[in-house]
Amino acid sequence: MLKLLSLSTLLISSYSFAASIIPYIGPVLIKTTNSGFVAPFYSTSTKCEIYKNSMFNNKVVITTTAGNIQNEYTKEVKITGDLEKTIADSQRGPFLREMAPVDGPGVVYSARKANPNGSYEEVILLNDNGGDGTKVTNKSNEAITLKNFIDMNCK
Repeated sequence: MLKLLSLSTLLISSYSFAASIIPYIGPVLIKTTNSGFVAPFYSTSTKCEIYKNSMFNNKVVITTTAGNIQNEYTKEVKITGDLEKTIADSQRGPFLREMAPVDGPGVVYSARKANPNGSYEEVILLNDNGGDGTKVTNKSNEAITLKNFIDMNCK
């Protein structure tokens, strides 16, 4: 009886611990581009998402849109190295903020730093979205590495 009670306690505490750690399963690196303010039939956009987590296959998902027509392409990848550390280090910046034209084409590079509760913190690598007149560039060496990695995988 004591063994059964001990086993039950162990299983319940293990379940409680596992339930408190929810892994983030979304993309960790993202690049989006858009054509800016144009007539609908000229409108284009691309979104590239790079996933790396231990529960699922690592993959790159590229979604392209022209007008109202959309295509999605997925490829499996093997990511090695300490991507999480590079993302965390890029979060420190420094960041350069400057004026930019409005209504033009846009490009946004971002990374997501996972939190233990399943949420994430968005890390700006480059935000030149072409809409609000502000361009934000992360000037850290880690941000440059991550943008290069995104570009190499989002072809």
